[in-house]
Amino acid sequence: LPSWKGRCKILKEWSEAHGWRLPQEVVAVDAMERQLGSWMRNSVWQALEHGKLDQSQLKQLAQIPSMTEQLKRWEPQGKSGQRRAADPEDSWQTASWEERLQRLQQWSDAHGGA
Repeated sequence: LPSWKGRCKILKEWSEAHGWRLPQEVVAVDAMERQLGSWMRNSVWQALEHGKLDQSQLKQLAQIPSMTEQLKRWEPQGKSGQRRAADPEDSWQTASWEERLQRLQQWSDAHGGA
């Protein structure tokens, strides 16, 4: 298995090739998307939820444009009363209408404008 840095590199390359969208585990188009979506759900989100990501790992993830917003949505609830992290597979529920439209346009472009 690739290292953390290796997986971040693969995720960045995949995301760039797909219009900077993030992979999904459940509605994946192919095996690579499913693997990356699973890694994000089972490793990244869980580690963030339990405060186990260090600054270098967060910086690596933040270099992926769409990941910055995702990390904000996943941010665990702290003493300041911030909202609790949402399940990454349900992030569409917390996205604005404009974000959903952008995701739909990216998906449509990646699939021949269907």
